[in-house]
Amino acid sequence: MSTLLDLKTIVATQLGADNASTSVSKRDKIINIARREYYSLRAWTFLRKSAAVTITAQVGSLPTDYNDKFEPLAVYTYSGTTKYAYQLVDWDDLPYYPTSEYAFAVDKFNNQIKINAQAITFN
Repeated sequence: MSTLLDLKTIVATQLGADNASTSVSKRDKIINIARREYYSLRAWTFLRKSAAVTITAQVGSLPTDYNDKFEPLAVYTYSGTTKYAYQLVDWDDLPYYPTSEYAFAVDKFNNQIKINAQAITFN
């Protein structure tokens, strides 16, 4: 995987320049747009993250760097050493699932996750 400096060097060379380590806002902006587009093509394994989400009244805010193009890979909670995995359901359907079924929903517009329990970790 190329580093940002590698990408700047390649672009600078293609433009006939040798200023890769110098900040050029227009070039850097174009590189970052291309990187975001590439990263959003699929759920790349090197971009996976894990975060603990604080749940209040069964709703929590997703991390600010959450890519809303992809659903969380896993949502779970522990009771002692027992792991309980949650299944993805539609936001509007979540109230119809009993807590014994461990369901969660994602509101991409408001960057929130809602579950039918009190605490989770998601990956």
